[in-house]
Amino acid sequence: MKPAESTPVKAKHTPGPWSIHRRSATSVEDEGGRLVASTGGRQSNVRDESPENEANALLVASAPDFYRGALLVINSPPHSDDFDLGMTILCNSIDRTEGRKPTP
Repeated sequence: MKPAESTPVKAKHTPGPWSIHRRSATSVEDEGGRLVASTGGRQSNVRDESPENEANALLVASAPDFYRGALLVINSPPHSDDFDLGMTILCNSIDRTEGRKPTP
C-alpha cells in the first residue's frame, strides 16, 4: 500500500480545517469564514445554543481531521510513520470533539 501522504485524494467536501463560528457555538465555518454547517436554529427541535447543538457542532467541525486520519490509517502499513500520524490525528480529533485539549 502507498502512504496516504503521497496519494492525492480529490475530496469533494469543503477543505478543512473547520472551526466553530466565533459568534455562534452551533455554526461551523471554513478558514475563510464560509458557513459549512449549522447544528441549531429553526430547523432544530432544540434551542440554538443547547449543549447538544454545541456538541454536534464540535463533531461536525472535526470531520476533516477524522477523514484525513482515517485515510492515513487505512492506507498505511501498521506502525509506519503515516499510520502513527493517522492514529495521532484521530485521537486528537476525538479529544477536540469531547472538549479536551489535544495531546502534542
